[in-house]
Amino acid sequence: MSRFRKGSFLLPVALGMLLAGCTAPPLADDPAARLGAAPYPVLVPVEPLLAEAARRRITPETTAEIRDRSGAARRRAGRAGSRAPAAGDLAARAERLRRRAAALRNSDPVSDSERDKLAQALARRAAR
Repeated sequence: MSRFRKGSFLLPVALGMLLAGCTAPPLADDPAARLGAAPYPVLVPVEPLLAEAARRRITPETTAEIRDRSGAARRRAGRAGSRAPAAGDLAARAERLRRRAAALRNSDPVSDSERDKLAQALARRAAR
């Protein structure tokens, strides 16, 4: 029985992986053949598209219509029980978040017992 050096099996495994990576995977359905057999796309004239885009410009009337629709949506949301936050609510919420962030920055995120567990795990890993 021959004696192998430590790690000598890695060379054949690495070569096998390298050779396996060089071949293209077999495709059951070749996309290039499908695209080659596809009919040429139908071209549409661009003038009607440009005319539609020119007709749909933002005007004072469209702005008023959008404002009316958004007001109606807000009223429906109010009847459903939800409400948009007021500016004062947002300022108060931002201040609470700032205070919470400052408290988290000043606190120790890892408890002493967790810190001890981490130190023990690192010591065990270093002893290997």
